[in-house]
Order: sequence, then C-alpha cells, then structure tokens
Amino acid sequence: MREKAVGRSRMRECMVLCGIIVFILAGFRSGVYAGGAGTDNLRPRDAAQSGRDTNIKDDVVEKMGDGGSAAVTGIAPILFTDNTATLPTGAHTGLRNIQAAASDDTDGELFNHSEKRGRLEEQIKDKLGNLAGQPGMSVEAVKKQWAKDLKNMGLREDEIKPTLQWLEDFLSSYSTLTSMYQSTRQDRTDELSALTKKMSAEKERMARRVVNKIINAELKRLIDFEKNGFIPVGDGKFTKYVSKQNVLCVGETIDQKNTGATQTVIREDLTEILDGITLEDILSIRMRTAYEPRWMIGLPKDQIPGIEVLKPMIESNHRFIKEIIRDLYGFEIAVDYGGSLNKDNVEILLLEPVNGGLIGGAGKTDTGISPV
Repeated sequence: MREKAVGRSRMRECMVLCGIIVFILAGFRSGVYAGGAGTDNLRPRDAAQSGRDTNIKDDVVEKMGDGGSAAVTGIAPILFTDNTATLPTGAHTGLRNIQAAASDDTDGELFNHSEKRGRLEEQIKDKLGNLAGQPGMSVEAVKKQWAKDLKNMGLREDEIKPTLQWLEDFLSSYSTLTSMYQSTRQDRTDELSALTKKMSAEKERMARRVVNKIINAELKRLIDFEKNGFIPVGDGKFTKYVSKQNVLCVGETIDQKNTGATQTVIREDLTEILDGITLEDILSIRMRTAYEPRWMIGLPKDQIPGIEVLKPMIESNHRFIKEIIRDLYGFEIAVDYGGSLNKDNVEILLLEPVNGGLIGGAGKTDTGISPV
C-alpha cells in the first residue's frame, strides 16, 4: 500500500504525494435521486432514456482526454464505477448482473452502496413481516417460502442454507416478543414501546445479516468472474475481464448513529460481507473500502454538517475500518470517504486516514467534478 506524506499544507501537494486517489462516481442517471450521491446506473446503455444527451464518462473523457485523470487537476485519476450489479441473471429479471455490468464501459463495481442496501433491507424486512404474520403456516412451510424468495433474489442453495437457521431463530424470538406485546395491558405504554423497539431491532438485525449475505455473494461472483470471465470486444471476439478498481462501502443509518451503534454495525457488516473471502481474493479484484454514512446520502445542502462536526467522526470511523481489515487479513486497505462530498467540504480528503472519495451528486457534470 502507498504511504502518506506528513505535513501537507495544500490539497494538490497532498494528492500528488498520496499517489493514486480514486474518485469513484457512484452513478449518474440524472433526476432519479435529486441531490443524491448515487443513482441507478452510472452509464446507461441508452443515454436518451436517462434524460441526458450523453453520459458523464464520455463528457469527461472528451474534455479531459485521458478518462478523467491528471487532466482534471494534474494529480489523480477519476474512475467510474457501476453500483447496479445484482445477483439475478437473465433478461427476464430486468436487472443487471455482474457479467452485464462488467461488459459496460466502467472501471469497476461499487458494492453495498447505501441506496441499494436500503432497498434490499426494506425488501427483506417486508418478507420477514409477511412470514411472521402467518401463524397458521408451519415453520417448514415458512422456510420453504423463504428459500424460494431468496433464490429469486439470486442466492444459490448453499448460500441460502445458513439463513434458514437464522430465520428459525428469528421467528422464535419474534413470536415470543409478539406474545408479550399482546399480553401487555394497553395502558402500559412504556412497556409496549420497549417491546415494539425490540421487535423492530430483531427484524432489522435479521435483514442486515441477509443483505450482508447477498453482498458477500456479489463479491464472490465478481472474484470468480475476474478469474474466469470474458467480455465481448466486437467482431465475435472476447477478452478476459479485469477491472481497475472495486469498492466496498460500509456505514450507518441515522438510527444506528443516534443509538451509538455505528462501529458495532460497521464491524458486523464488514465481517459478514467478507466471510469466506481471502486476502488473495480482495487483492485480485483491487478492492478498496469506503466509509459512507448512510444518513448523509441525499441530504439537502443546507443540512450537511460542517467540516468541524464531520472531521472527528470521519477520522474515527476510517481508522476503525482499517483496524478491522488488519484484524481480518493482517493487511491495510485504502478507505475512501463517500457522503455528500462536494466543493464545500472537499478538505475531508486532506484528513490523514482518508485515501480518496466517492463523488455522487457533485459529479453529475464534468464541471461539478473539477472543484472536488
């Protein structure tokens, strides 16, 4: 890994000394998420459908000549990643799997992006609520429906198997809490509120475990594709797929932040997402990590905290992520920052533990990228 210089007084000097700083643009389908950091597709196959006449990567390449690297600032490359890769395969899904995403002109994949993760968690919580709300179904029938749902989400049988025990444990705990709630007198509002929170927490933790399993499977698909996959290059020819950079995001929701659970969540998510993935694997896909506070994504500009508020939080959590990776692999990995990064808080990139940034809303045009 590269080493950072000490005593940096200017951003340009800092970035030159730091070596490669990756600016990841998480997605640019204009208008999909007003003010959001990432959208559904960085490089749509049909740019006209996205509300743009051209795509952002072509804009940057045309104006800057080298794919968005030194010509922007003379210091570091800008890489374009896709955050839409999913597990389901086949045109009937309407989704883009790892292979389809790799065939587009992007530099790699962005995994566990907050918006996609949020949608997945809500889907899983809805499924859990529906299954827990059917007391007439046997546990085996519930597990069978669960397995079918996860298979439709792209998980393989061996990946689904451990979640069946998680589901059984969840149903048992949730049923107990439900019975306690129903037997509690309605005038005991504090007890009812506490039980409601416990039920919500059970559902949230289960959803997080399952989403972590899905992200884990996505990473493993990419690792396998990099080892064995080929993409078309025209005239019936194919070339081995090699990405330039892939980024794994982690971060907390506003509720997790407010309850002091940020680092517990980060540790659990990283440990579960990287389960069964070796150091050789993460090096083979040139993986970086990113701290992406989920509550920051899409905040209106006037609600984004100032740098003095953000600085201690960012520094602490970046160091914590590096510590977890060192514990897992005996190796330090780069940690980028993603959370409403823009020209007004760009000095975040000067913080010692920050190795780069994810540019979303501020990168919807080449003129938006340049100040950052």
